[in-house]
Amino acid sequence: MTCFRMPPWLLSSVLLLALASLCRSEATIEKVTVAANRITIVCDCDGEPELSLREHPLWSDAPIATWLIDGPAKRHTFELQRRPTDGSNERDRLLSRWSVGPAVEEAPASMRYADTVTTAVATPHPTLRSKKGLGGFDVGRGFLSDIEDLGVSTVTVNVMLDFLHNQAAKGRDAFTHAGQQFHIDRGAIARLDKTLQFAADHELLVFAIILLPKPTGEDSPRDAMAHPDYEPEGMFPMPDVTSQRGVTAYSAALEFLAQRYLQSSGPRIHHWILHNKVDAGLVWTNAGKKSLDEFLDLYAKSLRIAHLTARQYDANSRVFASVTHSWTRPEEPRFYAGREVLEGLIARSQAHGDFDWGIAYHPYPQSLFVPETWRDEEAIDSPDSPLVTFKNLGVLVDWARDPVNRFKGEAVRDIYLTEQGFHSRDYSDRELELQSAALAYAWRRLAQHPEIKAMHYHNWIDNRHEGGLRIGLRKFPDDADNPGGVKPIWNLYRDLGEPNEEAAMQFSNKIIESGGDGR
Repeated sequence: MTCFRMPPWLLSSVLLLALASLCRSEATIEKVTVAANRITIVCDCDGEPELSLREHPLWSDAPIATWLIDGPAKRHTFELQRRPTDGSNERDRLLSRWSVGPAVEEAPASMRYADTVTTAVATPHPTLRSKKGLGGFDVGRGFLSDIEDLGVSTVTVNVMLDFLHNQAAKGRDAFTHAGQQFHIDRGAIARLDKTLQFAADHELLVFAIILLPKPTGEDSPRDAMAHPDYEPEGMFPMPDVTSQRGVTAYSAALEFLAQRYLQSSGPRIHHWILHNKVDAGLVWTNAGKKSLDEFLDLYAKSLRIAHLTARQYDANSRVFASVTHSWTRPEEPRFYAGREVLEGLIARSQAHGDFDWGIAYHPYPQSLFVPETWRDEEAIDSPDSPLVTFKNLGVLVDWARDPVNRFKGEAVRDIYLTEQGFHSRDYSDRELELQSAALAYAWRRLAQHPEIKAMHYHNWIDNRHEGGLRIGLRKFPDDADNPGGVKPIWNLYRDLGEPNEEAAMQFSNKIIESGGDGR
């Protein structure tokens, strides 16, 4: 007899969905709408008597306010102030969660976030002219003519939340959020303005990759917003969503960015990637050693904060979850698998009010140092493939098309390939040809999947701080012979999406068909 043993991550997701189902069959929150000055909460009470509506802060399950529901009617609607005053402090209920249940119940079965923010207009976004994008765009890197020469339509921009301070000083501007005054580093924002204005001038769709600075041990917003269990081995901290102090600092930084850049003109951000490679969180989004459930509880709240903050200003702005190519096999035992991260987020979304977050996927080759991704042995045509690379992109797309994983069971979540590139082992003609062949292979695979909106090629320029990788379209800026020189892959990327793209990719056919390994 064969027994099926449900893995812990799947069991957790099933339990969360079951919880949401139970709540729907009894008293539950049906809808939460946020307007400029009011919040409307609709409760489906199922005719039960002696119920209470409760407000919960994002950082704690304990209610901070309760309202008795009068009478046994099936449906009750509450109209509340959005920004009540607690003593001398004004607070915003935008990030509050809501539950309904017996008045004596202490632990709510389910809490719902706001479903809709009605204050924003649907600001038009640039139309993608092709699926070509660049990662890590910054005007300070130079070579700005590449944007037009390559026909790029979209870029990612790293945005470090290190511009927020507690104290006033020269070169800082005051900014008030949640009743607390912060001070913004004018120079840091001016540098970001330049990059985003250039992108706006060239009608680029901009994805801001939201990164937190390492804490310094000082009484500062950067330390407040970093998770208290952050370990120094991590490149970036997970936000602290477990305390009022942490949520206030983190949401203040996002609020400032949203106010400034989610506008119809001027420098703009359109979408938000939170944060980097979260399935490898110990290295890239560190909250200390956490079980998958513990980690996802934190990350889901970070996504929700960014989503609700952005939707105040732009109804088209979307948040994206960042995952690596590790589909069912974690890169290391201490990491998570990408699919279990995404399915855990789906479960949490559905349990607390689904919202339309997207997927920022990184389908690098099996080994980042082996560009011949057509040889990826662990990328197979199976829903349980260990990896998803360009070789088997259909696995990711099929997963996203499953109604269980769609937004409210209907819309396929947006997918962008927001970081990937192909290594050239050196700058010899043979290795540079292999690098270009890998891009041709990837482009053809990408074309098979209209659900994938675009790819951001990373890295634009070879970078000495990427562990020896040479994945750029250009050589190292300090290369002795040809600093920042264009590689053959640059020429190919220019021609992709153009009438001559098939002719430009023709050279790769023989290399790929022969299974060439470049060795």
